[in-house]
Amino acid sequence: MIASFLLRCISLVLASELSRHKRIPFIFNAHEYYPGQFEHKEGWVKNKKPELDYILKKYLPKASTTFCVGQIIGETYIKEFKINDFVFIPNDKPYFNVLPKKTSKPIRIVHHGGAIRGRSIHKSIEMIGFLPEKEYELHLMLMPVDKKYLEELVLLSKKFNNVFFHEPVSFEKIIPFLSTFDIGLYLLPPTNFNNLNCLPNKIYEFIQARLCIVTSPNPEMSTLIKRNGLGLCSEDYTAQTILVKNKHTLQIDEFKQHVHSKARELSSETTENLIRQTVSSIV
Repeated sequence: MIASFLLRCISLVLASELSRHKRIPFIFNAHEYYPGQFEHKEGWVKNKKPELDYILKKYLPKASTTFCVGQIIGETYIKEFKINDFVFIPNDKPYFNVLPKKTSKPIRIVHHGGAIRGRSIHKSIEMIGFLPEKEYELHLMLMPVDKKYLEELVLLSKKFNNVFFHEPVSFEKIIPFLSTFDIGLYLLPPTNFNNLNCLPNKIYEFIQARLCIVTSPNPEMSTLIKRNGLGLCSEDYTAQTILVKNKHTLQIDEFKQHVHSKARELSSETTENLIRQTVSSIV
């Protein structure tokens, strides 16, 4: 992961130099906020961040525009690196034509993604202990990024009768798989800048699967969810507040219908048009 960030910055240098020699503009797809990705690692801040900051300060302002996956990330690039402007390009997904599934008991909660310790997936498992066992299930589909952590999660789940693990499916089958559930859950502690300000692809996969979405209160996720009526955000980052305080008022089917009404607007169709317009305006 660290290497991939440095490679992207090297590509920024290359793009800038090619732009200068060929006298053509270029767009940099920054995606996330590089200087904040590993700020929780002391060694990286000391040894790698200065090099990263130097490259970004020298070359990033030369881009005609910068693509970012979040509003806060783009605004931070403007503030810290004096870039010209940015375009918000979310991690959205192609429109998937499906109707929301009618919710019944037990309510099926799903989380999918990489088994990464920094994402604190164990808190999602701990959360299920605060909910009635016969009324809720937690389903996890995890890529074995950290095999030791995945083993720990499986061991922790043995305390509960309503936690289930699924083998990862192919990329094309993720949304159809998710659409069989009721609630898409993502609890992510703010361990670094990008975790705090994330707006990950799994949120948009939840949308296309027509799920009620429940997340921690990370500002980009909570803004998207509250603005469009897609679900609920917890008050803090503890397991108890994710669903427990809202379980009696959680209108899952109502949220599913809101998600359904926004699915095309929040699909990649909108973003693809924005990318075309941005490139055309620069060329």
